[in-house]
Order: sequence, then structure tokens, then C-alpha cells
Amino acid sequence: MKDKIIIFSLLGVILLTLYLALFSGCKEEPMLITSKLRPVRRGTSVERGITPLYDVTFGFNKAYKLTSVKVVSAEDLRTNKFPRALWHVVEDGRPASVKAISYGKPARGMKPAVPDLQPDPLEADQEYVVFIEAGGIKAQTNFFARARAPSK
Repeated sequence: MKDKIIIFSLLGVILLTLYLALFSGCKEEPMLITSKLRPVRRGTSVERGITPLYDVTFGFNKAYKLTSVKVVSAEDLRTNKFPRALWHVVEDGRPASVKAISYGKPARGMKPAVPDLQPDPLEADQEYVVFIEAGGIKAQTNFFARARAPSK
């Protein structure tokens, strides 16, 4: 009788271990990216000849340790196999968990993929695509840049 109890107990532990090993990641939700236009602080200077735009921020459904963020023009992506990145940052070896980032602004734990390269300015009413990587998780979304109303 004791042998049967030990065998069934071991079998139960093995089955529980297999279940946890095989199905523990099934309910992981995918990365969701939302893009939002934010008003720029008053007094922010704008170069002559450049249309002032709202700041674009990207929010996530939870905090992620980002490994790569890349923004390309949607038109360039449709016509080229390897589109030119307008902004590309990668982890700097010590990624921090972030729940949101802003286009062109330094994110915690990130550095430009090409040292000292500044992000290209976005153009009003153009479609762009942002590619986000956080370890093995990859996601992308399209967004538009919009012109700010002229200040009074």
C-alpha cells in the first residue's frame, strides 16, 4: 500500500512539473503599443522653416526592458527592403524597465545605435512605423505626426 502512495505521489509531482514547464507562458499577453500626441512645453524653440509638431509618445501595456526601438517612414518601408531609420536606439548594457518613451528623447538604459546620431525630425501628416523589441518580444505599430496649432 505504501508503494502505491509513493508511486502516485511521484507521478503527480512529475505531471505537475510537466504542466508548469509546458504551459506556464500560454497566458502571456502580447506587447501593446499606443502612440499619443502630447503638447510641447511653452517656450520650446522651433527652427525656422520647420513646422512645429506635437511630441509623439509610445506607451506599453506594462513595463518592459527594451532592447531596440526603431522608427521608419511607412512609405520607405513599403518601397524598400531595408528602410532608413529616422530614430534607432538600442540597449546600453543595463536596460531599465519603462512603460513609455518619447520620440527622439533619450530613454533610460538606451543609447543611439550609431553614436552621436541625432533623430531626424518627423514631418506633419506623414505615416511612420515604430518597431519595438524587448528581449524576445517584438511589436510594431503605425502612427502619424501632426502639426501644432500656431501659438498666439
